[in-house]
Amino acid sequence: MTEAVAVKSGTVRFTLDGQPVEALQGTTILEAARSRGVYIPTLCYLEKLLPIGSCRICSVEVEGVNGPVMSCATPVLEDMAVTTKSGSLTEYRRQMMQFILVNHPVDCPICERSGECSLQDRSFEFNASWQAFKTEDYKKKPVIDWAALRYDKNLCIMCERCVKICREVQGFNALEIDGTGYGAKINTVTKEKLDCDFCGQCLSVCPVGAISSAIILSSRSWEINKVESICPHCGVGCSYHMDLKLGKIVRISSDDNIGINNGNLCVRGRFGFEAFHSDERIKTPLALKGVKHEPVSWDQAISEVVEKLKETKQKHGPNSVAVLASENLTNEDAYMLQKVMRAGFGVNHIDTMSNMINSGLNAQMFDNYGPSSQITSYDEIGKAGAFLFFGCDAANENPVIANMVRMAMRDKGVPLFVANSRDTSDFFPGPDSILRYKYGTEAYLIASLIKAVTDADTGGLDPDSAVDRVDDTAGLVKSVEFINVENSAKVTGVDYKTIKQTATALAQRGAPLIFVGKEIHDHHRSAEIVRAISNLANLAGGKALIYREHCNSQGTNDMGLSPTHLPGYLKADDTGAVERYNKKWGSDFPAFSPSGSNIFDGLSDGTIKALIVAGCDPITYYPDGQYVREAIQNAEFLVVSSSFPSETSVLANITLPSCQIAEREGTYTNNEGRVQLIRKAIDRAGQARPEWEIFADIGARLGLDSYLSCEQIANEIADSVPGYQGLTHDNVSNSGGLASYPRKGKAKSFQFDTKPMEIGDDGSYPFIALIMNSLFHLGSATRRSPTLNRLEPSAYIEMNPEDAERGGFDEGDKVVVESKQGSILASLKIKSRSPKGVVFIPKNFESAPAGHLIYRNDPVTKVRISKS
Repeated sequence: MTEAVAVKSGTVRFTLDGQPVEALQGTTILEAARSRGVYIPTLCYLEKLLPIGSCRICSVEVEGVNGPVMSCATPVLEDMAVTTKSGSLTEYRRQMMQFILVNHPVDCPICERSGECSLQDRSFEFNASWQAFKTEDYKKKPVIDWAALRYDKNLCIMCERCVKICREVQGFNALEIDGTGYGAKINTVTKEKLDCDFCGQCLSVCPVGAISSAIILSSRSWEINKVESICPHCGVGCSYHMDLKLGKIVRISSDDNIGINNGNLCVRGRFGFEAFHSDERIKTPLALKGVKHEPVSWDQAISEVVEKLKETKQKHGPNSVAVLASENLTNEDAYMLQKVMRAGFGVNHIDTMSNMINSGLNAQMFDNYGPSSQITSYDEIGKAGAFLFFGCDAANENPVIANMVRMAMRDKGVPLFVANSRDTSDFFPGPDSILRYKYGTEAYLIASLIKAVTDADTGGLDPDSAVDRVDDTAGLVKSVEFINVENSAKVTGVDYKTIKQTATALAQRGAPLIFVGKEIHDHHRSAEIVRAISNLANLAGGKALIYREHCNSQGTNDMGLSPTHLPGYLKADDTGAVERYNKKWGSDFPAFSPSGSNIFDGLSDGTIKALIVAGCDPITYYPDGQYVREAIQNAEFLVVSSSFPSETSVLANITLPSCQIAEREGTYTNNEGRVQLIRKAIDRAGQARPEWEIFADIGARLGLDSYLSCEQIANEIADSVPGYQGLTHDNVSNSGGLASYPRKGKAKSFQFDTKPMEIGDDGSYPFIALIMNSLFHLGSATRRSPTLNRLEPSAYIEMNPEDAERGGFDEGDKVVVESKQGSILASLKIKSRSPKGVVFIPKNFESAPAGHLIYRNDPVTKVRISKS
């Protein structure tokens, strides 16, 4: 080397095109070159995958090495001399391109990747438009239909990206290389039809047109306009592009360089966009006249709503009016809704379905858990020493978080443990890493883990090491002294060896991250379980993250859609907090004492006379749906805002058409508290309006401030709501901004009941039914996607093979599932995911509403199953 370069610890010195540089040990030549802005062409390389090395386009010259070497797979070494540009390299790369192109059809004008094809780009770059090699006559192969995807072997360049991303990031291992040489192709590992998550990751990374969507793209890249936005199909908050032609969304694409999802999307995010153009939309305000809904003007509809709500409140008092809102509302929608109800009508009975099911893990989370509240930055995934999924079906609930975890496991060797009553081990952990417990013993299992973590023979964690971050560690340890970990299997079904191994990893690797899923959120004893999980995470120096079901579950609570809290979690009965908002809003609403009654109970007993349902369908999706239907039918006045007709909207006196997310602007707050901007891509359907605009119109007629834009409301939120200071649309337009939640002081130690839940069994209803979401559907919008309906067209139940054999059932049987509350008709899937005596039922089908099986006061839903 001709010039001295300062060397940092853990770095190596080498030359790159004659220039002295340094890089961290283990860095590949390609990574080092890119970090210096030195261009090396690639074709098969993808930053989020391990090096593949199939194309050799990235080859460089290394002094002393005979022949080019692959820069993507070769680490830099001390005193290495690398050349990235030379005449011989250009010729070598051209030859590699010609090998790849030897049988590649020149169908660019009709290929949907034309204009955004990496093969096209490299062909032009290396002037590989002429062919130096000859091969035998090649017969085109037929395109293979893989349900939501298609595979064209003729276009495939065998880069292996699809195989690698399926295995490394998605964890499914559905694809493989079948054959050798020019006869090789991508095939399913079973050699049969593709059976996977249909996430479309393989589609997104294909550099050519070999893997494409079954939704035939009628556009070329130069005709497409891209609008960046946020996916509305769960609480992760993935960024994506809505690709438009002539004002219509033609596909969803992703970009590794935007958002928190590193380009990863799930099946709902990639194919759920079809609902944006559904013909089933409500496009005009409707009023119930007699037994028929008839179109009316917006002025008529809003006037009727204002008049009836004012009349009801005046006649029956403020507790006679209630609001039930969706957690899919934007922050601006939610803020405006609660402001109009409180400051305009003087009404405080505002709630969401998730809060009504479990307010302790939603609006009251900060009251219950203080600084250790289960909101954790995704950055913690990369810092974790161990992962524990507890009561969550990670790959189905929040699939992209599962992607993040897999990549941490791959890159850093972080161990994963999966605790669930069902087999949800889509990560393929070893058998010693699966804690399959008996439903109802969750708290006892966590107590056993706490005991094992602090036991010298297992975890070996000194409780005194946690005193600086956790209150009363001594009391916490004492509370589980009675647990005999070696005998825990008799209670929980999880053997001692597995508990010991889990505890050792949680205690000794440091900073464990515990994910809490839907099974726990909806559990009758969820508060006890989450207290226990908080204790375990805090004691071991880790954190917990509760999976949120909807795209703005966090934000709607932050904005005060709760009878107990105002925006920013200020108490609704705190006169100082009420005075603060009255001053900002120019209003005079009183401090509210929560009514204490569930909205549906209030409707049933006649206390609540008028109900606004904003963006949700409680009859279909709330537990005990028949009770909900009867309660809502008891309302004297019902207002529903919705994009689609629903079981609830058909009962409405006034129906207000609302926009879908692609038709408006706003912000969502995701699982980690990140506020992100959604952008308008398409025109509104008919006369549809966003909810903020609907309620701003109502508020203006009550004398409140007028609002001309969603951004104006966001500015008010940024000025008014604790934790959201400065989070305007401009400030969150790129990568979002994290809300600041109240987290001062030590984490609490919580007392919790370890006694297993008693599950009665009189023999009439022998199965425990776990009713949750499926991978392919969440709410009514995904049911308007033809692709998602093709992948999961109808209701089903999953049953253990032994139970099926005992009952004389076969795969695909039509069965009646009956509880003491109701029954549904579904098809049978026989899988070993559920243990004996437990069945899984997705709740996403209006034709078979599984929520109608639930009795609201039962700790667990029991069912019986018979052939239809």
